[in-house]
Formats: sequence, C-alpha cells, structure tokens
Amino acid sequence: MKKIFSISTLMFAVLILPAVSFAQKGSIFTKGTKFIGGEISFQDRSVTYDYNDHETDESVTTVTLAPVMGYFLTPNVALWGQLNYTDIEDDHTEFGLTVGASYYHPLTDAFYFYGGAGIGFLNWDVNDNNNSTVLGIELQGGALYMLATNLGVNAALKIRLFMGSGEIAGFDVDITGRELGIGYFGVIGFF
Repeated sequence: MKKIFSISTLMFAVLILPAVSFAQKGSIFTKGTKFIGGEISFQDRSVTYDYNDHETDESVTTVTLAPVMGYFLTPNVALWGQLNYTDIEDDHTEFGLTVGASYYHPLTDAFYFYGGAGIGFLNWDVNDNNNSTVLGIELQGGALYMLATNLGVNAALKIRLFMGSGEIAGFDVDITGRELGIGYFGVIGFF
C-alpha cells in the first residue's frame, strides 16, 4: 500500500512541476470539445455482506482498467461515461458503467485541476456462481497535464459509495460498501 501511495505521489509531482513554467492563456476546453481515453486505477475496497441474519466484512485491493469518453457542454464543464473492468484474484470479475460530470479549472495553459461526480453500477461474479449488482455514487478530484494541444495525462483520487444485492452460496445478500481510489492514471485525447 505504501508503494502504491509513493508511486501516486511521485506521478503527481512529475505532472505538476513542468506545468508551472507555462503562462496561463485560458481554457482549451470549449463547448463541443470531445474526449476519449483510458485509465488504470488502484482501489482499497471495504464491503459488508448481510445475509440470513449474518454479517461478513471483506477488504481487498483492486486494479481496474476503464475506458472513458465525454463531451464539453460548456467551457470547462464535461459530461462523461466510463466502462469499468476489474479482475480480482483470478476468481472475481466486475463490469460496470459510470456516468457523470466534471469541472476543469485552468491553472496554466497546460495544467488543470478538476472535480466531478458520477453515478453508476457494477455487476460482479465470483467463481462463476455468485452474482451481485450494486449501484453507487462517486466523487473525484485530480489534475490534468496537457502534453500537447490534444493530448493529456491525468492523475486523481476518487471515492465511491455503493449498495445493492446479490446471491452468495445460495443466500440472498444485501451489499454495502465504500471504495477509495488511491490513485488513477490515464491518457486522454481531445478533439
């Protein structure tokens, strides 16, 4: 966990330091700008399963691959959609969809802070016989560094709260949990 945090901090610093040398010229994100990209993220997840008057807690660290696409409705405000795929310990897979909005605040012509929120669902399957679906809300904040006019890299933190139901070992289960994305890194193209 310390190693992931150290790598996240280093990546964030590498992205910030070059940005301070640019003069601020305003946002490149205007109404109608589209983007497509992808990211890899690392999460610390805590889940509570409640079934048959019994409660079980589980904590895992996950790695997720997630393509994203979006559209700027106004300068600096974008709507986005993201597909999620997670493979945990070779017996647990997840697929999901999240949609949301983000606001990008320019600090320089190459460096932006952003914050946003989204709603979505995850469907996970454990050992091909335990299926669960959860709905969630997500808050995120991060930094985007533009490598070129139409290409940027981002690093961010996110938190997701979720709840849902499923079936585990033949029992109906209520599920609640939280997920802290300790860092995600991605590449985004704008057009």
